[in-house]
Amino acid sequence: MRRFILYSNTGSTSGDFNINDLPGDGGRMDLVARSVISCLWVSGRLREETKFIVSLNGPPNPSTALLFDGGALKGVRPNERSIGLWIKKVLNERDSAVGLEWSNPTSSNIKISKKNHVQILDDIDGDLFLMSSSGKDIREEELKNPTFILGDHLGIKKQDLERIRGTRSLSVGPETLFASQTITVLNNELDRRKKGL
Repeated sequence: MRRFILYSNTGSTSGDFNINDLPGDGGRMDLVARSVISCLWVSGRLREETKFIVSLNGPPNPSTALLFDGGALKGVRPNERSIGLWIKKVLNERDSAVGLEWSNPTSSNIKISKKNHVQILDDIDGDLFLMSSSGKDIREEELKNPTFILGDHLGIKKQDLERIRGTRSLSVGPETLFASQTITVLNNELDRRKKGL
């Protein structure tokens, strides 16, 4: 199992955003959608052994977490609009009593919770890696049952970084990449290792 956790500083926690303005009204929901695509899809199929969690910290209800499980998704297509529409629907149809347990308000099997990023990490088994341009090169690290933590275009807030100390920092290369690009590189590295390359 491989997991990716994206910390979104501005992602809307209400489904009231305009689907035609994912970057603005959605609080950079376009970034979230691209990361979901990079994480879960290869040509012609879903990565069934992969999970993507986004911690949405924008208005009006931070923190809200969404879980996309490649082995369970239904009806979601690999394009920003489809993913944005499903996120909007999940946020709109959630039960007002959503708590720390994952609930599934739609047929897509995208789950929702009020967990913050620290509570999400507390539930994870396996190795945690914080992606950072100053981290250890990924090719020098053994990766078994990994969970990768990524920030959005604003990074992860300093006070929130302090709450996840103890995780090892990894880098995918000498350049700082977008979150979705980093996910693609990580998936490629894990795919190569799985095939013994």
